[in-house]
Amino acid sequence: MYTLDGTDIRNFGAVAARKGERIALEGVFSFPKRKGTTERNWLTQIEPFVDAEDLEFDGRAMTLSVWLRGDSWVQYNDRLTAFKNACIACRTLATEYASFPVVLKDSVEVEEYIGHNRAFVSATFWQETVQFPALTAQPSGGDGYRIDGFSLLTDFGIRVYKRQDNNDVGKRIETDTTEPYTLTQYRDKGTATFKCYLRGESFADMYAKMTRFHALCASSGLRTLRLPDGAELSGYVKDGFTAKAEHRTKVSFDFKLRLI
Repeated sequence: MYTLDGTDIRNFGAVAARKGERIALEGVFSFPKRKGTTERNWLTQIEPFVDAEDLEFDGRAMTLSVWLRGDSWVQYNDRLTAFKNACIACRTLATEYASFPVVLKDSVEVEEYIGHNRAFVSATFWQETVQFPALTAQPSGGDGYRIDGFSLLTDFGIRVYKRQDNNDVGKRIETDTTEPYTLTQYRDKGTATFKCYLRGESFADMYAKMTRFHALCASSGLRTLRLPDGAELSGYVKDGFTAKAEHRTKVSFDFKLRLI
């Protein structure tokens, strides 16, 4: 079920459709990036700004795709016009598991099948403010990948299947000097990337798990990521991540930790 300001899309002769993902509303699982000043270069180290008052997040795009048809050309054209106008006016885009305050910042793309009185329509909305739920659950601990004591697998249904960049040597922290700068020990630690997928019983279940994970990523302070081998990485989530529904029970994404 999808509604535009409380009106079911079926009232426009539309039904949910899939485009690039296995869900009609793409972008709903993605985590927004930080905006504003997130860190400072002190020449010998990078200082992250991760206090609660420093945290400001960008919005995110969400694309709704539908098939729309009519019994006649006139009905089809009227329905398409009404649907486009509803998208332009829309302020609340809702699913059966969540509602999102949005505006139609981007386009409505229409691929028409004239002889069949139908079209494939994609409307890209913008959610300016992404709300994160309170993280009230206690970490389960255990083995495997853990962030601040939370088990990625047990607490969020997230499995890491590949990791990269966490053993790289970062680039040198640069500074302006009149003479050639030869110090090499002060280095940016860079970003560690972990390829992950989240499993759930349904889109609603995956959304609930992912929003809990979002709450952890958006928490103030640094995150401590403990690897299965016992090694620990410290950092914060700066760039956000794009999560894609590959199946009704699987969402994939690259988790990036800006190392400090």
